[in-house]
Amino acid sequence: MVADLRRLHRRVRDCRPPTRVRTVALLAAYDDALLEACAMVEVEAPLATATGCDRAFARMLTEAALEDAGIALDPPA
Repeated sequence: MVADLRRLHRRVRDCRPPTRVRTVALLAAYDDALLEACAMVEVEAPLATATGCDRAFARMLTEAALEDAGIALDPPA
């Protein structure tokens, strides 16, 4: 689970898919992985209730909450 989350995190951060459809699909998969990880470690996920343009900021808050809980999204190599 954490490995999938890290893989999606790298894809979201490093390279945008060439089409809008692929971007939306990638972000949806990443959001689902973030929410699943939050549920596993019992961390509040601001992303769960965010809508529209608030989702990008809520995604960052959710990433920070997971990092604070000890899940490194971008661990050192």
